[in-house]
Amino acid sequence: MEYKGYTATLEYDEVDKIIVGRVQGIKAIIGFDGLNTQELETKFHESIDFYLDACAQRGTQPNKSYSGKFVVRMQPNEHAIIAHQSKEMGMSINNYVVKKALAEN
Repeated sequence: MEYKGYTATLEYDEVDKIIVGRVQGIKAIIGFDGLNTQELETKFHESIDFYLDACAQRGTQPNKSYSGKFVVRMQPNEHAIIAHQSKEMGMSINNYVVKKALAEN
């Protein structure tokens, strides 16, 4: 689920017979639950709106969910290999790494 740039994962709780959602990629812990997709979506939106309102009232910046940027550290020879392979495929290193990583799934 996505809302206002925040992503949530869903998991079924067999004990309570509900679906539990958690917002991913931020330091704050935001959870919600529901019995069906409509209820989950409503509670997810309410949770995000509440979080953003609380941040505004406190004067703090809300955490951003997955910026799309991350740093990868590697050995110089590995960097050279990836640069060479991406150039051969006519791709940027970023696009090459993303394509390879997603192909693993």
